[in-house]
Amino acid sequence: NAPLHVAGKPLTGHEVARMFGRPFMGGMERKGVIFSGDPTEIQQAASVALSQAPDGYILAADCTVPSETPWENLKTAIEVAHHYKK
Repeated sequence: NAPLHVAGKPLTGHEVARMFGRPFMGGMERKGVIFSGDPTEIQQAASVALSQAPDGYILAADCTVPSETPWENLKTAIEVAHHYKK
């Protein structure tokens, strides 16, 4: 998903966590790789998002995904998140 911007500058996940002081979700574009990628692309994108995320982060694709998103794609990203270790 598009990064949060303040005064035209994109914020990192760590900056967002400090700003709000609570967990937040994001990291995957809802109409991007989660929607149309293959399992390897989804695993890579989820791993990158998680590697750049602060503590208290929830891997997500905005607040909704298109209804046409294949369930297997969602399961792939969820599996990466469940097994991810920093």
